[in-house]
Amino acid sequence: MSRASHNAVRIQQPEGTLWGGSGNLVVQSIGQERMQTRIAWSIQPLWLFTGKLQVRLSTRDTGSPLNATLRIGYRHLSISDVDAAVPVSVLSAFNPAVDLVAPSGRLQITAQQATLTPAGLDGGLQLTWLGAGARMGGLSEVGDYRLVVNGRGPTAELRIETLRGDVGLTAQGEWQTQGEGLLRLTGSVTPGNREQNLRPLMTMLNIRTTTVSTIGHSLTAFRLQDFSGPRRNHADS
Repeated sequence: MSRASHNAVRIQQPEGTLWGGSGNLVVQSIGQERMQTRIAWSIQPLWLFTGKLQVRLSTRDTGSPLNATLRIGYRHLSISDVDAAVPVSVLSAFNPAVDLVAPSGRLQITAQQATLTPAGLDGGLQLTWLGAGARMGGLSEVGDYRLVVNGRGPTAELRIETLRGDVGLTAQGEWQTQGEGLLRLTGSVTPGNREQNLRPLMTMLNIRTTTVSTIGHSLTAFRLQDFSGPRRNHADS
């Protein structure tokens, strides 16, 4: 795990065996520890006869759950029964550009079943950003937001909604799960008194905006066109 992630993710103080055991899961980036929690793993050997490795991960930390079943094979990645909550800063371990934004808050991830292959993504998942904020622009906590992903082969439908907060955000679009993984989103932002704080982030993402004045507040319509999204190296290699 440490070698595959370039030392961003590793297991410390392991106990047990390869087939079943526990250890401290540590995630770090740019020399900083982003997360540490005790996890247990269990490998189901019968799946090896199908050419896939199935691993069940679990933790007893109810404040930061990390429970999931992973099934990994040649150009195949499947997740199921996912219930996880991690600091959003762990994303920088997989994409160093995240540190430019320096997001804060926690990320909840839930999924019943989702499978990624060269044919695309089948299944769905939800990512909820709680206490969302960012050091870029001095954007302190603005609210809670949810991203719903619904995979339909080569294209996944995306929907963003506001659960609570000073900044209202709604959007819909798609993610091309093949090739460059391009994202297309259209939506609207009600910035309230955070417009100046949001501007650096929207400029960095090259988001095209149009401001519309309405009674009592200002609403900004935006479009994110052909933004290079998540890479799919793990399924293509």
